[in-house]
Amino acid sequence: HDDRLHHYIAAGLVIGLATATKFNGIIASVVLLAAHFLRGGSAQFLERCFSRKLWIGFMAIFIGHFVACPFFYINLGSALSEIAELKAIHASSHFTVLTYLRDFMGHYWGIPLGAVCLIGSLRSAITTDRKKLVLFIAAGTVLVFASQYHYVEAKYILYSFPVFAVLGALFFTECCGRMKRAYTSVIMVLLIAHPLSIIAAWDHEHAQKSINLEAKEWIEATIKINSRILLDNVGNEGPKLENAPEQLHEHYERALKHKLLKADYLKLKLESQPKIYYRIYQVDSSAGSRMDDYLNYRLWQDVEEIGHPPAYYRQKGFDYIIVAHKYFSKMVSGFKLIKEFKRGDKAIRIYSLNQADS
Repeated sequence: HDDRLHHYIAAGLVIGLATATKFNGIIASVVLLAAHFLRGGSAQFLERCFSRKLWIGFMAIFIGHFVACPFFYINLGSALSEIAELKAIHASSHFTVLTYLRDFMGHYWGIPLGAVCLIGSLRSAITTDRKKLVLFIAAGTVLVFASQYHYVEAKYILYSFPVFAVLGALFFTECCGRMKRAYTSVIMVLLIAHPLSIIAAWDHEHAQKSINLEAKEWIEATIKINSRILLDNVGNEGPKLENAPEQLHEHYERALKHKLLKADYLKLKLESQPKIYYRIYQVDSSAGSRMDDYLNYRLWQDVEEIGHPPAYYRQKGFDYIIVAHKYFSKMVSGFKLIKEFKRGDKAIRIYSLNQADS
């Protein structure tokens, strides 16, 4: 209800700083709009649209962004092209709002606690309490934005979690606030049991050496340097191997030719010479990427299709094929499996095309 000018200015400056830190911070401007139009008072809609305070608040966004990121405006053309290029490659067309809501309960918060937070959010959408409605708009906007771009990783909706937690807590208080403390304590234990088990399982899994690292160490100790390898590393599911220096230089020249941001990274890679390296071709698959990012990625990478018989790859000069579990069915008869790494639902197989390997 406090609509003093300095609050608009402070909100705008903070949003500008957040946007300078990460472009997604601009989403917070929706919250500023929601708070402005949902606050009490007798002002009409058009009067609020042309409010001097609102426009000054939006000017403060640009001021905050300029102070923290002046080069964005100094070289605006390059900045806008980089924004277009920096679309997330970890995306998938099947991700929707419903996917996020399912994962919210199943993987992030646990079923009972996630359900309470989501129900609390829906409850705030139909309440007459305008403060709760502003919170709902804040969390909902993040989910809609992430699903619009099909971002598959939790980090893209992570900043909505505190808001969901507040709305869940408000709903829990509304439902259980009048119960005896002993009862509410039991309910709280039941709510947090599942998320605690998820956290414990995650910690246990990541405390162990990953199969990616195990596979990498075995490959570097076993497979001859500069061997030609077809590698499935879509979604970082395969081992991270170093490209041969000559191949890396070819990648750099292609990225430079197509004016890709990747050229800067590849230039830095060229400054260090790895001791163990291979001639690596990536499996040509757009799985896990939006098509525009996929095409940009293929402008500089060496790629090859998966699913051909062994004779095809031998003719191409390949020595080994390394695939994660999703491509196991593509490896038809005739390939020689020489090593497998498996843990839980993840697995990596290494196939040899050299008849001498056992």
